[in-house]
Amino acid sequence: MDDLCVCLTADTNIALQSTLGVATGQLLDIFKSYAMTPNLQPGKTAVIISPRGPGTNKWKKSIFGPLADGNFLSLGEHHPYKVPVVTEYTHLGGKAHFSTKLRREIKTRLGQAHQEFNRHRKLLYHNKQTFPDG
Repeated sequence: MDDLCVCLTADTNIALQSTLGVATGQLLDIFKSYAMTPNLQPGKTAVIISPRGPGTNKWKKSIFGPLADGNFLSLGEHHPYKVPVVTEYTHLGGKAHFSTKLRREIKTRLGQAHQEFNRHRKLLYHNKQTFPDG
């Protein structure tokens, strides 16, 4: 399986933490049951967490604070999994994040467009069949 994105929600931060832990553990255990080894390296598998409501600051400090190791601990059936926590990641060419700001997405898309244009510039502007006069 490649490029899987699962969205979870809960009414409270404690419920979200519990739901996320159970879902992550079960999903990774399912992969193992099919003899697939999940790649938990940074940039391969990640968790994006956006806590809201009471207890948010405490949870954010435990996840993103200076003493945090940058991983979400999920208990599997036989052992724990440490899944990297990120604020955004690229999924199928688009930036996945929990912010409503699109600046990074726009910057990424403009960079991709500029790179492709420069790669095909010679073909576009120096093709005598397209522009016979010039």
